[in-house]
Amino acid sequence: IHHGPDFSITLHPEHHEAIAKLKDQQEHKFKDETGRHWVAKRDGDNVHFGSGSMKTTVPHSSMS
Repeated sequence: IHHGPDFSITLHPEHHEAIAKLKDQQEHKFKDETGRHWVAKRDGDNVHFGSGSMKTTVPHSSMS
């Protein structure tokens, strides 16, 4: 997941699959290879990713 030139989130297959299966208002927590903890929360047709001040949103349909 790229948030312009600011940052990127690397998703391994197990996290990508879990996020793709999220139902509305469910969340998935994971740690990337840099050790940063992330929360992916589905809100309707969007998935919001957050880690501290780093936040971005992508369409849930892009996760399938």
